[in-house]
Parts: sequence; structure tokens; C-alpha cells
Amino acid sequence: MKKCITAALAAAFFTLPSFAQWQGDLTVAIIAYWAKGDRAVYKTESTVTQVRDSVETVQHKSGGTTIIDILDETDSSYVFRLGYRGLYDSVIENELVQQFSAELLDSLSMEFRTNEFGSLTHILGAGDSSRKMCDRLPLVKKKYEKLIPRKDKQAREELEQLAGGYNALFSNTDALSDLCYLDVKDLLKYHGWEMDTTTSYTGSYTFEKVIGGQDVESEIETWVDKESSDSAYVCVRSYASLDNDSLMPIMEKSVESQFRSRTADEDELQEYMSKWLEEAASTNMEVTAERYSICIVHLGSGWPVALGVKQVVRIKNDEECFDQISITETNYAGSSLDEPAVTK
Repeated sequence: MKKCITAALAAAFFTLPSFAQWQGDLTVAIIAYWAKGDRAVYKTESTVTQVRDSVETVQHKSGGTTIIDILDETDSSYVFRLGYRGLYDSVIENELVQQFSAELLDSLSMEFRTNEFGSLTHILGAGDSSRKMCDRLPLVKKKYEKLIPRKDKQAREELEQLAGGYNALFSNTDALSDLCYLDVKDLLKYHGWEMDTTTSYTGSYTFEKVIGGQDVESEIETWVDKESSDSAYVCVRSYASLDNDSLMPIMEKSVESQFRSRTADEDELQEYMSKWLEEAASTNMEVTAERYSICIVHLGSGWPVALGVKQVVRIKNDEECFDQISITETNYAGSSLDEPAVTK
């Protein structure tokens, strides 16, 4: 077994066929072989770290468990339900408010349809999910209003703010659908692909909110890592980048927008921007971004077993270097929770 695949993952799939999707020696097809009642459980952790002159500071951590239950299968499609358990976010400071968030989101689910290969095609019943969560929110909120001491005004304010944010999210069916979609799109990104292991594939990729909330288009290169693949698993890697010419104009607009929020004086703004641009040029300031990913899929079942995504935004000049590093790791954690999978 290759070093990128743990022994636990190998053991979990030991009894499954290991050759079904290899097409000769040079081509591999990623296809779902799921059945109604199947369940896949994934543990995810995301970390945002800032590194300034070799000093590392963790700014944000989040994660939890996601569950995929296969509800239906036909010759041409699958339907699965995405659910959650124990989601956490370091932005939430109070422990009881964190419990409120986790308990509320334990009720969140979204259904998806795929084609016969396991590639996502439709989101199903988003309106029902939205209404369910809107109904659930005040009930869970009321429970934690009783648990949080009245004298703890900071926790009560945090609860109110978080509940308000969730209410806005749950009331917006499109936003809720998009959020759930993000949790599965990279896991199932390569389903339906037939890849030549000697070829590198080029496509388009959007760096989302990379600087100042701005999305930026880029090329992405995707290939099969033959050294990290074997007859049971395929390892697919990708790489995308943005150079200084693409990002510096966006950086300038972001700096201008931030300063404009602090002053209404146009002359003061222009003076500040002139000084900033002069300093940026004199110190050889550069802004770049890179995005790496690795996805490992078990060929006999079509279930992904590991997904890692790393994005690095770097701002540097002659005097210092600043990195914003975002890492998300998702790993297969078995096929069972406390309760069995529910099927239609």
C-alpha cells in the first residue's frame, strides 16, 4: 500500500474488488459502485494559519463529521442525503453557544442526485431543508437561552448574533444549497472522469475571495499521481496559481477600499494611495496565490477515502514575507454512526 494511504483505510476496504476501474495500464475511470443503504462517514478539519517572518499563528479552526447516505439507486442515477454531526467553529467563543450551533446543525441535511458515475447533477428538496431548519432554529435557541446564565450578557449576545446569522442563511434556499454543495463537490469532483495516467489535464478554476473578497479566474492542472496510486486506489492531484500581475491590481483596490471606509476626504485618499503605491514599488512588493489538492478514491467502491486542499496567499517585499495558509483535510472514517442509515 502506498504511503499516502493509511493502513486503517486499507483495512476498511479489504474485502472489496480492487481492479474494477483500471482500463489497461494507462487509463483509470472513477465510477461509483454504491447501493441503496450504503453510508460513508467523513471527518473534516479546516485550519487558517498566518505566517509572518517564520512566526506561525493559527487564526481559525473548524470541522466536524459529514455523512453521506445512499437513499436510492437506478441504472442511471443515485440519490444521497448529506448530513452533519458535531460541527464546530473556533469563531464561536462560548461553549454553550458552540453546543447550540452543533445541535442545530445536526438537523441539517440536503439531498443530491448524481448520474450513474456518481457525478453531481441536481440538488433535491432544498426548499424542504430550508423550511425544516427555519422551524428548528427557534426551538433550539429557546433551549439554550434557558441554559445560558442571565448574567452572562456576552454569551447571550453571541447566541443572538449567531441565531440571526443562521436565520438569514436558512431563509435563503440558494445560499443554504450552495453551502451544502461545497461540502461534497470536491469529494466527488472526479467521478465520471476517465483519465490517462500519462496526461496532464488543464481546466479553469476560481480562487474564491482570494483578496478583498474578490474571485479570480485561473487555470488548473490535474493529473494522476502514479507513484501514489495502486491497483486498489487512485490518487488525483491538482495545482493552480495566480501571479503578481493578476493579484496586484486587486490588492490595490482592496487597500483603497479599506482606506476609503475610514475617510471621506478624496484628497487624503489620493495622498495615502500615492504613498502606498510608491512604497510597494520601492520595496518590490509581490502578491501570489497557489492551490494544491490531493484526492484518493477507492476504485472498487468509488468512495473517496482522503481529500486534502491547501491554499497559500503570499504577500512579500524586500523586508518581510506574509503567508495566509488555508488547509482542509477530509478523511473516510467508516460506514456507521450510532443510528443506522435510513432509506426510502
